[in-house]
Amino acid sequence: RKVSERFPELKLLVKLHPASSKLQTQLFKAGFEHVEHNLIPAELFIAKAIDCVVIGSASAAMFYENPSCIFVSLLTIYQEIGMFPSWIKVRFPNHVHVMSSLGDMDNLRSTHSSFRKPGIDQLQN
Repeated sequence: RKVSERFPELKLLVKLHPASSKLQTQLFKAGFEHVEHNLIPAELFIAKAIDCVVIGSASAAMFYENPSCIFVSLLTIYQEIGMFPSWIKVRFPNHVHVMSSLGDMDNLRSTHSSFRKPGIDQLQN
């Protein structure tokens, strides 16, 4: 939610893991306009995405590269606030930007077109 508050120009599509609980689904649907909870792999959403920002933690979807998108991992932030075990270490591919704080995203905003032209409409077709 802090990402959407800090970057209100982004239209966020939340793709939940198929094993997400009913409670998690309800919480996300209460807080976000576009929430997908189905068996479709996130990689298929990413493959179709055009000029989007893909935000995740340690999902396998972060390893699928779409050159028209920018990939941002919030794993370090999640670990710092206790949402993800700190003992888990992930070696991300070079296309993934690992954020230490949401402030790190400000630099990406000024350099990448995905922050200026959100492409959620492309994902919903």
